[in-house]
Amino acid sequence: MYIFNHAEIAQHALHQIEYSIIDSCNKNCRSCSHFSPLAKRANLVSVSEFTINAGILHEVVPDVHMFWLTGGEPTLHPEYMKILERLRNIYSNVPVGVMSNGYSIIKNAGNRNFWAFIRANKIIWRITTYNILPQTYIDLFVQNNCIDLLSLYENNIFSNLIVLTNIKQQSSIEKYKQCGWERMNIFVRNGCIWKCPAVEYIDLFNNYFNKRLLVHSDDYLHIQEGLTRSEIIRFKGVPSSFCCYCDLTKRHTIKFPVEESKRKISEWMVG
Repeated sequence: MYIFNHAEIAQHALHQIEYSIIDSCNKNCRSCSHFSPLAKRANLVSVSEFTINAGILHEVVPDVHMFWLTGGEPTLHPEYMKILERLRNIYSNVPVGVMSNGYSIIKNAGNRNFWAFIRANKIIWRITTYNILPQTYIDLFVQNNCIDLLSLYENNIFSNLIVLTNIKQQSSIEKYKQCGWERMNIFVRNGCIWKCPAVEYIDLFNNYFNKRLLVHSDDYLHIQEGLTRSEIIRFKGVPSSFCCYCDLTKRHTIKFPVEESKRKISEWMVG
């Protein structure tokens, strides 16, 4: 199975890209850090938009350690295979993969063309197992000569990764350093680079609960021609306005078995 070399990752100033291609998910997980249970529409990225943005990113950061497709559940995107093909053509020398709940793997268990594509393009699958036994995925990847492309994450106990607060806190570089949310990763959604998933997906939270947690111009960076590596590093290296809405003292304090979301605001916000 694919093992992540954290020492190698640490050598990269910009570790990995996580590109969200869809908001919706076929799971409904409590306190989802991407707010997927609150998504009212799929919000699909087009193949052409993805191709343009991935091309710009490759010009600026061709040496990232990994390039992931995320969501929501990325394999619900009707053209995710075409997106993977474009991605592999652009980032030909970098590991690329899918962060998935395993939906597409089970669906395509007997699809030879699917597995041939995975092998030919060396697509890594980082699968959260949920209620399916890990051995099920191991067996499928072994049978299809892809075991070196599988990375399993067993998710039995969960804790709050995002805890928002109604009472604004002061943003500071000290708080930002404590956050620990892979600050040098590049989170991409809707044509922009974001500080972290909390602000990246906050529109889903705002729209569902009729809230107005504000996003400012220092919370995101447009992907466009002329973008530079130093711009991304500066952007990712400092806190932004949205950091005032996160309460780090409450993060990871509540642990619970993986369970369905009841879509209550208390799953994401305190106070």
